[in-house]
Amino acid sequence: MDARFKIIEPLAGQGGFGKIDKATDTALERDVAIKTLDPLFRDIESNDIERFRREAKTLAALSHPNIPAIYDIDFKPDEKEFKLIYAWIEGISLRKYLTDTGILSLGDVKKYFGNICSALSHSHAKNIIHRDIKPSNLIVTSNQENCYLVDFGISLTTKDIERLTDGSGIGTPGYMSPEQESNQELDGSSDVYSLGIVLYECLCGTRPLVGEYKPLSTINEAIPPAIDNLIRDSISVREKRINTVDEFWSRLNQALRPSSNIGSTFSQGVLSEIITSLQSFNHVSFNNLPAGQKILLMTRLKTLIATDDYRLRNPTASFLQALLKICGRLAENDFRPIVSNSIKYGFEMKYGETWVGNPSIRQELANLVLTAEQRQHKILAEEILGFLSDKDLPNKEEWFLFDMKSILQNLLANELCEEEIAVKLGDVLEHVLIECYKERKIKAA
Repeated sequence: MDARFKIIEPLAGQGGFGKIDKATDTALERDVAIKTLDPLFRDIESNDIERFRREAKTLAALSHPNIPAIYDIDFKPDEKEFKLIYAWIEGISLRKYLTDTGILSLGDVKKYFGNICSALSHSHAKNIIHRDIKPSNLIVTSNQENCYLVDFGISLTTKDIERLTDGSGIGTPGYMSPEQESNQELDGSSDVYSLGIVLYECLCGTRPLVGEYKPLSTINEAIPPAIDNLIRDSISVREKRINTVDEFWSRLNQALRPSSNIGSTFSQGVLSEIITSLQSFNHVSFNNLPAGQKILLMTRLKTLIATDDYRLRNPTASFLQALLKICGRLAENDFRPIVSNSIKYGFEMKYGETWVGNPSIRQELANLVLTAEQRQHKILAEEILGFLSDKDLPNKEEWFLFDMKSILQNLLANELCEEEIAVKLGDVLEHVLIECYKERKIKAA
């Protein structure tokens, strides 16, 4: 096996009771992850060996789009060596994603937790409990379209755990259920507990305090109170906890569904209800709303922006992101303020001590400029050019340059881009590209 697999990135990750190396399978010419489980064989007993073989085969039987496939198993008990060879997933951990972006949008929560819950439902059906659900064990793919659940481990008996940890529970403090911390037998509800912790962290940036739950909906008006109820029921004591990951997903999906009474929601609903309702529109149906309802929405947006309460920046960003998805047919007096403020909130607004800008808004801007109609395209180009007119590009961060490059390229790629505007965009793109490739050496994308 050593001859077949060439390590190209030692210690690419640290899994549960084992290290993870990135390697190349020289026979099949593909990248793989090799998880080494050496600690399992400390004072191993002979009757454990066959059980470990069975567990490895069970893991290998997992077949799900959001669980990396196990390609091979290297089991050498005489040499006290146990390796699992997985598919390598190109992307970044959700931990790094949260560090870079601060929190997830509700749209990303629905997308990624749908992936995670589906993967867990599959593993639980095969009686495999993950035991270590946390952001560093969730991989967001490079295109940010999918999330993988990684680092499944061998199911351990109480005796195994005592041998490995002197009796303490195996997992990550802060994410483990109470029964896991006390080394009790586990079922799927333990993974549900960890899911609740991760969901809170994805929407807040920090884990909930033990015994002092602070509702997300009071921190961020864009978050429905039903999500708070879901998390509370996920991290409660075992007897009162949500039992299955399927129920967890059903309730999360329900919390993110729009109301059927659009008019009432726009006039009387809280911001989370308005944002959720906007998900039911496209560019055409949103433009065809009654004039009064559009005025209600724009007035709400302008009020939030004028207030500029630090606590409201995240919900305002969520509001702008939702509008960017559907505003492509609006008249200039409504379209321009959405665009100008989206650029501001996407690229320069501060949301915390270290978090600047909102990547979800930047992605929506890149999507919109590529497909915008001629009138809206001109407005988008004017606002981007105006925004960049006084920016010191050599001193801008890599994320700023990379995402601005994508927006400028998409503006130029739009077949409705007028020649005069194209020349101006091309000049600015050249300056951005110089900084990307010459100074920062960002890969072409």
